[in-house]
Amino acid sequence: MQMIQENSKLYSKTPPNIHEFPQKLLARLGKISTKYSMSIEQLTMPVKYICLRLNTQHHLFNTLTHEVNSMALRPIEWSNLYGVNHCFYLLAAKKYLITENPLFKLGSYYIQSLSSLFTACQLHPKPGEEVLDLTAAPGGKTLILANIMKQEGRLAAVEAQKSRFFKLQHQLKNHQADWVATYWADGRTIGRKCHERFDRILLDAPCSSEARIDKNIPTSWEHWSIKKVKSCARLQFALLKSAFNALKVGGTMVYSTCTLAPEENEMVINRFLHAFPGQILPETINTLTIPNLKTKCGFTMWEEKQLLPGCQQSIRLLPNDYFSNFFICRLKKIG
Repeated sequence: MQMIQENSKLYSKTPPNIHEFPQKLLARLGKISTKYSMSIEQLTMPVKYICLRLNTQHHLFNTLTHEVNSMALRPIEWSNLYGVNHCFYLLAAKKYLITENPLFKLGSYYIQSLSSLFTACQLHPKPGEEVLDLTAAPGGKTLILANIMKQEGRLAAVEAQKSRFFKLQHQLKNHQADWVATYWADGRTIGRKCHERFDRILLDAPCSSEARIDKNIPTSWEHWSIKKVKSCARLQFALLKSAFNALKVGGTMVYSTCTLAPEENEMVINRFLHAFPGQILPETINTLTIPNLKTKCGFTMWEEKQLLPGCQQSIRLLPNDYFSNFFICRLKKIG
């Protein structure tokens, strides 16, 4: 099948002045950008490259491989280290070449950020284990976990919002991963229902999405507020406690968000470590094998509040042409 030809029509938009931002948001971004040692413009820059992953279970896989080869896309070689194959760098501006391909709607390809791919890989699921994706929709990270597990073991995906739950189910079925068990449920109840059942848990938590703010797109920040940040932090802590209770002793969980807010990142981890002293061990995340990935250790202080040393084991992905802002913390349950 021939690839849809590139559309040459140009689109232009006039970026608003950054001072149109809410002043509280502007002040926060200024503090965070100082900790990142970069400007607010750099902090909110859009990525140039995203991840295109071929569905290896698709019955037209050979056709997909031929199409990708004809585009001369660079393979994402580091993903192979985690057992995720057939991933390629795709220019974000050329995304429509894939999404307008009829095969895309049939589950032939999946497009996601490189940060999302990297985050899912940090759980290191093994075939035969029992694994949980606690807030799973729309399903991109669930598909990565399913790919790594190769239908060996049990993978469960939980989503609380009804509309997103059905999108998750459709995504899994469309990508031949309907062997994944799906549950429409409040993630805060799973720890009580499935006490110490899972070997590994991914909690990519709902957040205020500060890291997705684009100063050129007012709709990306028009719903932001300090109230929303605090509300998300309360939900995230409750979900993290639920994940802890659902995790076996000796098991591993990954907590991540796509927000810049320390209240939803390091301060949630700090509160969690205080709540379960001596029972959780933050683990180092190895980033040395990942080209173009720049990171900073988690903050140890925010708004004059000193945080526990374990928070520094978390990492923040710094924005560049390849990776978007992301916060990741890997935690081992030791008691």
